[in-house]
Amino acid sequence: MGWDTLKQPFDDSEIKFKIQAMIGDGIARVVPYVDSRTVIDRLNSSGLHWEDHYTIGSWIDNGSTSWWAQCKLVIDGIEREGFGIGNDPKAAESDALKRAAVKFGIGIELWRSPIIKAAVQNNRISTPREELLAMYHGNDVSVGPVADLVDEGEFTPQPTTTDHGTSKYATKNQVNFVKSLLRQKFPQKKPDIAWEELLAYYGISDGKLTFKAAREILDTLTGKRRWDVGNLFDAWQHGA
Repeated sequence: MGWDTLKQPFDDSEIKFKIQAMIGDGIARVVPYVDSRTVIDRLNSSGLHWEDHYTIGSWIDNGSTSWWAQCKLVIDGIEREGFGIGNDPKAAESDALKRAAVKFGIGIELWRSPIIKAAVQNNRISTPREELLAMYHGNDVSVGPVADLVDEGEFTPQPTTTDHGTSKYATKNQVNFVKSLLRQKFPQKKPDIAWEELLAYYGISDGKLTFKAAREILDTLTGKRRWDVGNLFDAWQHGA
């Protein structure tokens, strides 16, 4: 029991696999994961006092609603945060909890998994589970960590090329997500004024947010990484 319990690798029986991206005809990159109930079981078995708190929001894209959640996980007085998205509030909360938990070492080995390629039929993984586990443990796999390829809890639409410069614009979905977070984080700020100031900060005169700017804004708002735009947000927080 205790902190060491949190960091123990999950048993193979607790690990599941899901499709992360199709990479060829009938071939997909899959990632290992555990569900939120397994994470909660691990927290409970540690004997440590823990509590979780959530902030939830949503945004509209093409007429459908997507949800985001920010989880504040506190274990014996130590706090970590995680940010997740989902098709409903519960899914977003579950994703956020797992992302906060991994900052305490819970399931860190899943993020260090090698790349796993699997056969897919009818949108389902057809490669036997035993083979997936063998690849997960490092047998007959490609090189490179899955963590470098997938960030399923952050909204990260990919550009059409590797150029993330000013010629590549954020998608409508990404823009809506940024605006939703701005309204949630800075309710005292009028949305249209906040948007204008944000574009001005990046020197954008045509009203089109760039992909690079959107990534920096989302990283900073979700706590993944602080960019210089965080100085603007600090000013807003203090009434500027």
